[in-house]
Amino acid sequence: MESLHQNSEFVMNHEANEISIREEVEKYLKYWKWFLGSIIICLIIVLLYIHFDNPIYQTTATVLIKDSKENGSMQGGSLAGLENFNMLTGIGSNNVDNEIEILKSKRLLTAVVNELNLDISYFIKKNLITSPVYKKSPIILNWTNKDSSNPSVYADLEITPIDNSRFQLDTDNLIIGDGNEAKEIDGTYFYGKPFDIGFGNIIIAKNKITQINNSVDDDDSLFTAIININTVRNTVNQLQGALTVETVNKNGSVVELQIDGESREKSRDILDNLIWQYNQDAIKDKNLVAKRTADFIDDRLAIISRELDSVENTKEVFKTTNKLTDIKSESELFLQNASENKQKILGAETQLELANYMLRYISANEKSDKILPANLGFSEDGVVNSINDYNSVVLQRNRILSSSTIQNPVVQTLNDQIKSLKSSILESLQNMQSSLKITIEDLKNQEVHYNNRIAEVPSQEKAYRGIERQQELKEALYLFLLQKREETSINLAVTAPVAKVVDSAYSGSKPVSPVKSIYLLGAIALGFIIPLGIVYVKDLLDNKVRSKEDIDKLVKNKIPVIGEIPRLLPKDDEVIKQNDRSALAESFRILNTNLQYLFINKEDQQSDVIDLNGKVIYVSSTVKGEGKTLVSYNLASSLANTGKKVVVVGADLRNPQLHRYLERGKSAWGVSDYLYDHSLDIKDMIATSLDNNHLDILLSGNIPPNPAELWMQQRAAEMVDELRKIYDYVIIDTAPVLLVTDTYIISRYADVTVYVVRSGYTLKNFLQVPQDAIRDKKLRNVAFVLNDVDTANFGYGNKYGYSYGVEKASTLQRIIKKFKK
Repeated sequence: MESLHQNSEFVMNHEANEISIREEVEKYLKYWKWFLGSIIICLIIVLLYIHFDNPIYQTTATVLIKDSKENGSMQGGSLAGLENFNMLTGIGSNNVDNEIEILKSKRLLTAVVNELNLDISYFIKKNLITSPVYKKSPIILNWTNKDSSNPSVYADLEITPIDNSRFQLDTDNLIIGDGNEAKEIDGTYFYGKPFDIGFGNIIIAKNKITQINNSVDDDDSLFTAIININTVRNTVNQLQGALTVETVNKNGSVVELQIDGESREKSRDILDNLIWQYNQDAIKDKNLVAKRTADFIDDRLAIISRELDSVENTKEVFKTTNKLTDIKSESELFLQNASENKQKILGAETQLELANYMLRYISANEKSDKILPANLGFSEDGVVNSINDYNSVVLQRNRILSSSTIQNPVVQTLNDQIKSLKSSILESLQNMQSSLKITIEDLKNQEVHYNNRIAEVPSQEKAYRGIERQQELKEALYLFLLQKREETSINLAVTAPVAKVVDSAYSGSKPVSPVKSIYLLGAIALGFIIPLGIVYVKDLLDNKVRSKEDIDKLVKNKIPVIGEIPRLLPKDDEVIKQNDRSALAESFRILNTNLQYLFINKEDQQSDVIDLNGKVIYVSSTVKGEGKTLVSYNLASSLANTGKKVVVVGADLRNPQLHRYLERGKSAWGVSDYLYDHSLDIKDMIATSLDNNHLDILLSGNIPPNPAELWMQQRAAEMVDELRKIYDYVIIDTAPVLLVTDTYIISRYADVTVYVVRSGYTLKNFLQVPQDAIRDKKLRNVAFVLNDVDTANFGYGNKYGYSYGVEKASTLQRIIKKFKK
């Protein structure tokens, strides 16, 4: 039995999960048009992108990084053994990882860019498609005298042929130096004639290799050439980002170079030139290695070295005696210090002159409170801050005086502050003046000292040159011996390339980007994700009731939902008629049917006969605008259409709306007048609907100042009892329960309370209001009616294609019928 119970629970949980998943899927299936439209739009965008985008091809080259020891062993003989000595060895075994970093270095890539002129790119724009060209551009650009002071140059030049000798030049993003825009150079120019573009002269010439037909009468020959001039630095950075260098095998020394680019020929040239530059760089490094010399040259170098030491000792004694390190450097240092000292004197004198000027200015305007000059360049922050504070207070005083008098206490306080600040500024300037004078005097004393030291330099230099001449003689012989050793080492040097080309650069036949299948799959995925995210976020942020399922979840099925009223279109009538076959009328028929179950007497629930005569139905809501009046009137109309005698009563005395369905104004007599004036007869105030003889209307009457007090009277109960005797159904349109207490006061007279919730309008947390009212016994026998339900959320709605009323012909059927006529 226990196992059976567990199996039953498992089945129920499984079914609940299936229902939950199905509900989630159906929530998104309602927006299938969004998904379809989004996918179509994304596919169109991707197809256009693939059509207009230039394909990217992958180019690959393979090299073997050779061991430098192999290069040294090629010489053979006894000299080959010299590489065992540390001082004579080459670069040693190549570390492949280090060589890969060298191949990707900016130094080598800069050499490649300069060698191939990669900082200048050519494009042809024709039929809305811009394609890169390499070595086959119909026009070429040549520099004549590029301004080397502006190495940072960026420009897009658009060349449009006019005839065989002229072209139209349009520039875009012409920038020189540090972000400075160049002069305007757009205009008409001649092929082969130099012209200035702001940072040098260029010549736009026809490419002799690819002659073009510039006949402007032939539309097929019309094109626009675009020349992109980039900085070498940016070009190197772009090239470094596109280049990939990796080992083929983890433990091997075979390296594969890859680069992606629009031009396969250009990519091949880049890789081949990069390998060549790498080998040249390696050979250069080898030539810098110290060369071996013979033993007798080493002995002679030792003797000359001792003699040089003697001369250098003499030089050292001379420098020590005269307290010198380097006469030339020290003389330059003295000159530099003297120059800097002059700059300091000039700066101090400038500050002193500014202080004098400010003191004269303040003295000249001693009796006035004018704004003091600011931003004069004072180095003293205290003076600058005091002047700024003074100007701020003066401006504040002037603003107050514009709307006040000088007798204003605030103005007098500010005047005192102005005087105090001016006194402080004067004192600061005077202190600054005294300090600057002392500083200038000290700097002038230092200037005399530097001048004296500079005057001593010539005599010291003369003596020092004599010692240096002796040193130079010894060094000449020393250098001669070194030269001979270098010549010997050259014969032993190995200059073979470090990188052996295994496969020269070659390009694939198929582009690596854009890959059409991947892009299309990505477009489908993106087109699916975008509406999915929108619907998810929309549902996540939605705090309003949308469907019957929302109500059931929020009230946990404790309060029944007995009806759903569909959303009306602008052309739809909001009042149901007799023999009405619209969806609105049918929804109220379903509501009437469900109401019968609420009237069943608890003491006789098994009875087959249900007496609905004299039943009182309250229609209420949480706040106004949820459609309780529309529901009240149409519910009454639907019951009246069955032949029952029905009256709809306007019990919302504060904001009456029932008069809309009767040709009377708000001030017509009604419930409020009956409750107030005991002499009135209820029958005299009831009007019959023009659309239905079985339907009567009792309006709210004049708006009273005390609706709650009127409902507390015994006459309210008498009115309901009297209406029970006359009518089969009494539909009472009450006030919203969240705003006023009127409905709670008279709720005991209701047999059934129809609580209206409006889809897309009522907040979800508002559903706690009727639950609290039921718990506190303020409302009884409550059932929900969901109003203004969208077709997508309308219960089972038209999900299975069933509709009320006359079936409308499709658009295709109407067109065929029109042509038949």
